[in-house]
Amino acid sequence: MNELARAVGRHRMWFGTYTRDGRLIKVQVWCFLHNGNIEFLTARDSLKAKRASRNPQVICFLGSEDGSAVPGSAELITDGAEIWRGYGTYWKTHPAMMLLLSLPMRKWIASGRQIMVRVYPDDPNPFHNPAPAGSEHPTESS
Repeated sequence: MNELARAVGRHRMWFGTYTRDGRLIKVQVWCFLHNGNIEFLTARDSLKAKRASRNPQVICFLGSEDGSAVPGSAELITDGAEIWRGYGTYWKTHPAMMLLLSLPMRKWIASGRQIMVRVYPDDPNPFHNPAPAGSEHPTESS
């Protein structure tokens, strides 16, 4: 297993966004992969969400704060079904912590306070497996 695969398997990363003056700010978040994209949940009014909405160019550092860098473009997802899918994924990746956080998170999702951040890694995307010869590439859902 390579370093990137081990880092993704820990389901934690440092999410890097840029301030108005161009400084990179890193914040540790829980993360997971879905359709070759990196995703995580956060509060709608968090600074990371505000910075990503202002400048969608981000960098995900996997494994450690200075780990493998995966640059990409962030999209803020407000679709309830997608956010609930992410909530379910957190139960699989962080079950002990979710015992403590599930009630507040459910309230935040129901109230619209919780959103999902989806990062589309720049090409070449290290998380996409090339389709076998003769088959169509899977399409990205947004």
